Amino acid sequence: MFIGICDDDNIMRERIERVCKDVTKKYNEETIIKKYKDGQEITDQNIDILILDIEMPMVGGIAVKEKLENAKSNTVIIFATSHEEMMAQAFGVNVIGFVTKKYIEDQLPVVLERALKIVRGTVLIEGIDSRNIEYIKSEHIYCNLYLTDGQEFLLRESMKALEDRLETVGFIKIFRGCLVNMEQVEEMKNGKVYMHGGTVLQISSRLKASVEKKYTSFCIENARFC
Repeated sequence: MFIGICDDDNIMRERIERVCKDVTKKYNEETIIKKYKDGQEITDQNIDILILDIEMPMVGGIAVKEKLENAKSNTVIIFATSHEEMMAQAFGVNVIGFVTKKYIEDQLPVVLERALKIVRGTVLIEGIDSRNIEYIKSEHIYCNLYLTDGQEFLLRESMKALEDRLETVGFIKIFRGCLVNMEQVEEMKNGKVYMHGGTVLQISSRLKASVEKKYTSFCIENARFC
């Protein structure tokens, strides 16, 4: 597990590090915690969880978030801020929550536990990280995995089997032959799903109400706009 802490305040970095060590010590795995003073220092896209200050002197948290999103990084982001008025700008694909610096010891453990669950709960499909799958469509006896980098992967496995494996990591069935990764949804409206990659998918009328309800719950739990 690789956790990054990016904040220009040395005392705040130390406070966040103490919380991270306290939360992760119960997990039986090696955890690397690396601290950064500014967003420009973050060059490693393999950070699992990044606790990020919104406002920093050189490169701020929002710019870092956008850089990671553009690079299709799987880094899970938690924003720590004293500027609540800037939160609306900070929502994004990889952002799962916000904590207030004043209450960092109380709020961060809850959000960090959720981030750890996401990172530790990823599913591998034939070696493909489920976070890198945008959506899946069934094609006769095969399923076609559409990946976030534009590639496709044909897999001989039933849609039901994939649904059972992926429903715990944010995938939802929108019609009989299609699963979508809710992390990769741009928006849902008028019975359609708009994916980050530009694909538009139709929700079946039978599933529309339940799909919209589950997606709304997902957005609330992960601090995203629906």
